[in-house]
Amino acid sequence: MHAAWSAATAVLLWRRQEEVQNVDAWYGFAIPVLKILGISMILHGLYDTLLKRDLGVPALAVAVVSFVWFFWLYEWGQRRQAELIAHA
Repeated sequence: MHAAWSAATAVLLWRRQEEVQNVDAWYGFAIPVLKILGISMILHGLYDTLLKRDLGVPALAVAVVSFVWFFWLYEWGQRRQAELIAHA
């Protein structure tokens, strides 16, 4: 699960790199970081909480959603990269 969340975060960081690079002051990182990490943080917390409460089936559902989200981001990244290469 950590690998899926980390990879999804990496794709989002790549997707929003201009937004991060254009930050002028240290406190300006708050919103971009929340946009990049937010979904992974929520999914991680939900997954951990469900497992701690012995709710295996809902935790499995969160795991499936996490992997679907990662693969969707990955496919988007592949298409976007192909577009950038085609326009170069």
